[in-house]
Amino acid sequence: MPIFQRSEPLIVSRHTPIASTVEMVTRNLDEANSLFESEWGPHKTEVLDRSNRFEARLRFKRLSAIGLSSLWCSSAMHIKAPSTKPFFVLIMRLEGSSEYSIGKRTFTTSPDIGVLFQGSRPLEARTAKHWQVYGTRFGPEVLDRELSKMLDRPIGRSVEFDPQINFQIGAGLAVKRMLVRLYRETGFLTCGEHHASYANQLIGIPQLELSLIGLLLEGLRHNYTTVLHTPRDSAAAPFQIRLVEEFISANADQPLSLGDLATVAGVNNRTLQYSFRRHRGYSPMRFLRWVRLDRVREELRGRGRDMTVTDSAIHWGLLHFGRFAAEYRLRFGEYPSETLRRTRQA
Repeated sequence: MPIFQRSEPLIVSRHTPIASTVEMVTRNLDEANSLFESEWGPHKTEVLDRSNRFEARLRFKRLSAIGLSSLWCSSAMHIKAPSTKPFFVLIMRLEGSSEYSIGKRTFTTSPDIGVLFQGSRPLEARTAKHWQVYGTRFGPEVLDRELSKMLDRPIGRSVEFDPQINFQIGAGLAVKRMLVRLYRETGFLTCGEHHASYANQLIGIPQLELSLIGLLLEGLRHNYTTVLHTPRDSAAAPFQIRLVEEFISANADQPLSLGDLATVAGVNNRTLQYSFRRHRGYSPMRFLRWVRLDRVREELRGRGRDMTVTDSAIHWGLLHFGRFAAEYRLRFGEYPSETLRRTRQA
């Protein structure tokens, strides 16, 4: 559970140009509701167990494309949200359970079952005491824009997701792992080595945001799933593949999504991935990662005297340090620390 300062009832801080954080610890239900509504829209709450003293801990962080939140409450609650703005919130929990009703669907969330609800649909939830959830908010324009890039055409109707997510298998498992990683990197969860203080300032967190958006659209069920995964007979021409490779080489220091690369090639994402594998033997996102590994090696060999391995990895958006070191060794035959050591000894 995140640690909150209690010296003031409301703490607002702005850390970087791409992120702002609002935190609150309160025993006033109206005060908690006011902050909650300012971030997630109107709702009604009812405390189900008056014998337990009410206390709430809320934390919201706005990133480049999405918003993160952590909500903890001591009391069992009944929450009702009417249909309002067309936004999305992906709910993850690490313990406990709650019952959710969205439209005609009713199911119980747990660490293995998440919920992706839309603000345009009414929602009802019943929680137990001492509940905590992590909610990731997406604006519809963010998802629609990336989906349009993936399909290589405008979309006429906003994306609509199946509200229930199985976090145990397939894309659902990948989504949960990425969420946990995102919440750790931004300081909501602390486990082991943590670099959120400066990772937020570079491309690492925005790249994670784009990767999460792409994974939701490619992996979860929604009204465009069939068309998104329909095989295409056509393939990108060699010059289109070279365009993407040149674009990646010139923009590897920026957060890039598969949809961005498909737009550069002028094809949809499935065609781009098929064409890369056919002509190159790997995916475009794998090529992007290799280019970033190459840039890390260049930095360690050229600026090793005033740079650490961690600094360089974060600068190029490689935040999973165990995976980064293993891939670096596979590509170059040595660990990044060995490259740095030789540079400093030269």
